[in-house]
Amino acid sequence: MNKRYLLQMAVWFLFGTLLVLQQQMIYLCLGCVGGGVLLWAHRRLQPKTVRVIFHGFFLILFYCLGAINGLSASSCTTYSNQQFATDSNICFTGTIEKKEYKNDQWVYTCGHIQLPKDAYGVSALRGSFVVETTERDYPLGGTLYVKGTVRPFRHAVNDGGFDETSYYRSMLVHAIVEPQEVRVIKPPVLGIREGLFQLRERILAVYQVYLPGEESGILAAMTLGEKRELSDEAKSLFQDTGISHILAISGLHISMIGMLLFRLLRKRHAPLPAAVVSGSVVVLYGLLTGSGVSTLRAVGMFLILMASNVLGSGYDMLSAVALMAMVLLWQNPYAYGQIGFVFSFGAVIGVVGVAKPLQETYERLCDFRWRTHHRMDHGKKFRKNAKEVLVSNLIAGTGIQLASLPLCAYF
Repeated sequence: MNKRYLLQMAVWFLFGTLLVLQQQMIYLCLGCVGGGVLLWAHRRLQPKTVRVIFHGFFLILFYCLGAINGLSASSCTTYSNQQFATDSNICFTGTIEKKEYKNDQWVYTCGHIQLPKDAYGVSALRGSFVVETTERDYPLGGTLYVKGTVRPFRHAVNDGGFDETSYYRSMLVHAIVEPQEVRVIKPPVLGIREGLFQLRERILAVYQVYLPGEESGILAAMTLGEKRELSDEAKSLFQDTGISHILAISGLHISMIGMLLFRLLRKRHAPLPAAVVSGSVVVLYGLLTGSGVSTLRAVGMFLILMASNVLGSGYDMLSAVALMAMVLLWQNPYAYGQIGFVFSFGAVIGVVGVAKPLQETYERLCDFRWRTHHRMDHGKKFRKNAKEVLVSNLIAGTGIQLASLPLCAYF
């Protein structure tokens, strides 16, 4: 880890964020003690004092950046709790960032919030508001003027039930608004996101027409990230069998689409055009499927991989996932509380820390066994047969499951 400086900066950025948001001194202790251990190890490996000083400086810098970012989000949350009480009137303008159909109504998530300064004392607010309405024609990327009433977050009735307060807090949503007046004051500039949303709705309609019952909901969840047609029974079945990850648009989908396209284009074109085309397709697919946390992580890591291919440099998965963690936490410091964030990043760490070492150990054993039985075959190299490929993949899958077991037990 001592050479993965980006990973270290991401960890200390997270420590600073958690110190402010959770207000627990353990994260200050972890930052100080862990930083001391890293600098001691760095001093042992590279005795140059200047490098050690720079290393410590950047650890402190990223720790402070995480704390400042968390303090900014926390102050916005405190302000919104004071200003936007239940049943209070509210008016604002905001850009539609997300649009979905829930409980027989359309739910719009509006970001880039602008408030009347004479009424609220501030003109802009970090975070977003959720607007619930029966109208479906407001375009993604458009700017809305909304006037309405704040409704309370619904709390979980039973232990383990859905709790709107914690869910929307992790998304940095300050209030849910029941509108009395809504109008579009600025249409989207290009309309790409709205066009992709309409395409998604048309694909979903095709699934519903040509596939019977539950199959349309499963296919829509696997390819579009749309789970509204998926029954609770089907969701529970996927969760109980430990394969619910295939219903979330993440690295599995992005790698299948992006890498397949890149390798096909790479046969005829240079790395740059192949990377640009495949990267663009992956970004559009991410927008099509709703841009969830796991999707953003996977798309970002794929773009980093494409950049490394174009530049001819090495690709380190832990460094890439660390960079994406910092980007997502900078955008929303409360994202660490989202289950999608925890499982998405936990799965990648599990691949690198558990599944890959197990797979490499098995492959070394196979190579040793082959060399033992083919001592006289000079010049030949070990190649896995079909059985060994299957076992290697099974070991990798088992490693990922083992890495995710603590997360499954906790949640």
